[in-house]
Amino acid sequence: MRGAIEQWDDCVLWYCGQNYSVWERTADGRWFLISREAEPGKQYTPEEVWRLKGADTNCMVHRRSILENTGAWDELCRWGEDWDFFLRVFLQYPDKVKWIPHILVEYRQVYGAGADGICAEARENKALEISGRRYLLKKWVHHPRFAAADRLSKQADELLLMRARV
Repeated sequence: MRGAIEQWDDCVLWYCGQNYSVWERTADGRWFLISREAEPGKQYTPEEVWRLKGADTNCMVHRRSILENTGAWDELCRWGEDWDFFLRVFLQYPDKVKWIPHILVEYRQVYGAGADGICAEARENKALEISGRRYLLKKWVHHPRFAAADRLSKQADELLLMRARV
């Protein structure tokens, strides 16, 4: 990442790919792999960003100086906060966001007994996830390029809880 920052020093945000695995911990402490996949990412187009494509928080490095111009991280955003931030940076600096074509992050999402964090809490509780989706929908639905209303306008019965198949 440092090499990319030095190579594209006029950029304000750099992002890479990740290996992404999802695990469930059962009440008796056993771990089950739900899924594992490589997500190399890509240099997203504006249309893709408006459709909820963007870099995961763990895959981003950004200049501190952009926080003031973009409104920083939205502390009220409890779901998709990385996309929200990525979008705002992308809007403010459309030619200064750079994808690094390497998988540099090992990301493990954990659900089930003892899981904590925004993602785990929302995916374990459909009401929390719906609330988070609606927050983003309300925030962005009036923007003329917003193209993800169908993905954010889910009902609780349309959402799947993350569960291992044992």
